[in-house]
Amino acid sequence: MNERTDIRCPHCGTAQPLGAIGGLCAGCLAMGGRSDWLAGPAPAAAEGDPDIPGWHLTGTLGAGGMGRVLRAVHGEDGAVAAIKVLDAKWARDPLMAARFEKEAAALRELEHPHIVRLIETTEAADGRLCLVMELVDGCDLGRLLRAQPLPMPRAVEIFQKVCAAVEHAHARGFIHRDIKPSNILIGPDGVVKLADFGFARHPAGEAPALTGLTATTDQFGTAYYLAPERMIRGAACDERADVFSLGVLLYHLLAGRMPLGKFRPLSQLSGLPPRMDAIVSNALEADPGQRTGTAAALRKEFDGVWSGHLSGKSRARTLRRTAVVAACLLFTAAAVAGGAIWQYRRSRPAPPPVFAHPGTASETQPWVNGLGMKFVPVPGTGLLFSVWETRRRDFELYRAADRGAISAWRSDSLKVIRASEERITTFNDNGAIIHDATWDNPGWPITPDHPAGGIHIRDAQLFCIWLTWREHGEGRLPPGWRYRLPTNAEWLTAAGGEAAPLRPGNIAGPEVLALPAWPAGRPTMPTRDDFARLAPAGAFPPEPHGLCDLSGNVTEWVLDNDEPTNLRPVKSSAQVRGPACTDGTPETASFKYLRPPLRHLRIATFGFRVVLEEPREHAPADPS
Repeated sequence: MNERTDIRCPHCGTAQPLGAIGGLCAGCLAMGGRSDWLAGPAPAAAEGDPDIPGWHLTGTLGAGGMGRVLRAVHGEDGAVAAIKVLDAKWARDPLMAARFEKEAAALRELEHPHIVRLIETTEAADGRLCLVMELVDGCDLGRLLRAQPLPMPRAVEIFQKVCAAVEHAHARGFIHRDIKPSNILIGPDGVVKLADFGFARHPAGEAPALTGLTATTDQFGTAYYLAPERMIRGAACDERADVFSLGVLLYHLLAGRMPLGKFRPLSQLSGLPPRMDAIVSNALEADPGQRTGTAAALRKEFDGVWSGHLSGKSRARTLRRTAVVAACLLFTAAAVAGGAIWQYRRSRPAPPPVFAHPGTASETQPWVNGLGMKFVPVPGTGLLFSVWETRRRDFELYRAADRGAISAWRSDSLKVIRASEERITTFNDNGAIIHDATWDNPGWPITPDHPAGGIHIRDAQLFCIWLTWREHGEGRLPPGWRYRLPTNAEWLTAAGGEAAPLRPGNIAGPEVLALPAWPAGRPTMPTRDDFARLAPAGAFPPEPHGLCDLSGNVTEWVLDNDEPTNLRPVKSSAQVRGPACTDGTPETASFKYLRPPLRHLRIATFGFRVVLEEPREHAPADPS
């Protein structure tokens, strides 16, 4: 094609051939240079802030060719959110409205720690479509990469989290098709969220191949992140298109540059093993048939090479340290021997540590045990109650202990407990009971500070026994004191009685209606909170006596009595008390409601709270 010296690229001034797309040269087009053909209709004059029922707008987070993203605060409960508003000019365009609805439909089905969560869909007073999503305070990855090079461990962490989000979407039949730095949000606390599912579709769906170019004004490497088949109208597009984008992201994060043309091998730029070059090359194959097949396979290959790289660096450090130590030993042998003799003669046994006595605890000055659990006295019970429901970080230590040595009588039920402790009962997207949730994946995002859920009554009691023995052995717990579960009467006293009103807590309000697993027509309470699933322990204000989460989070195991049977497997004396995050009626969200204990199942919202008891006249004997 002949060049015309009178037709030049508006970005770089290069002479262009006849028929150049939008007047741009190939290089500027690949870099996302703007033209009327690429950007779609020119943005209209700035529209006023929309009137969105229930939300107060506090600022603009970003804007693009389709609309704006606004920061908003809910007028009823103060919840903060990001609201994507479709411009009025696009609201009349059925294709753009369909893309907007498609993003909402995708987010409704995707619930993952690294995917932006949809709160609700709504319309502004003037009819503009709105998506209300969780707010990620921070910036997108594109801005972060332009601002500074990322340390390799942080770059690897971001890539692994994005891969996990894409795997989750693929497992549910969605292809993102627009993975790029501007669609990856980074929070100041290190959170990583994949956003913008407006181009996502099921593999069997149909969509124009150039949708990703015709509807974006992003200037940061958009074209380089597109798989070659995305550029061909009518070409098939499946999960491998996302694998290509992940390959570009991997190279970009670790090399600090884009893989342009015949790019330099990643190992030469980053110091990673040469095997990493094959992983990148296979992900960037132009022919989808020769490309790495799935995001899961890409992440597995990467994790294997990365783990080996870390192990090799660790071995090298160990060898260097060993050489230094060996050289120093010859020089310091005499000094060490003499110092050891001198120290032996002068040494005295270290005094035992002095721990605070639990009897000194007050509501304003809790007693803290060896796990960091806080305890306060509750009048009328003679007990110290744990301020929090037992957290995952506390229960993890018990799981890691040699529980086979806790007691002889546990051997009869050991196989049953171990066989079931990784299967937790929860609900699927249709609201039906399923049994394939696990401790590590209960069905919603978790942190060490979330309450332990899916707990069997026997393990709750064994946790108390294990903790008692552990702290007696450390000298932290005075003789005769013991941990146990509260009785039904003691728990109700702490809560204020069956007729006590509920305080703010995690129960099923309007926020759960956005969950796919919430059955249609199932009622909810009128009060909204920030947690559609379990909340971290202590996320709500303290209740009477300084206790947290009595009015809702997990429901808690209690016993009919606290006799020595508390140290043996319980059959009929266990119950559960207190509202859970799934309770959506006044009857169930009440202190007098006594739900079926379902002791043959591990229910995801069943947890427990520990109490500490001072010595009694008839303290139970050691079961060993």
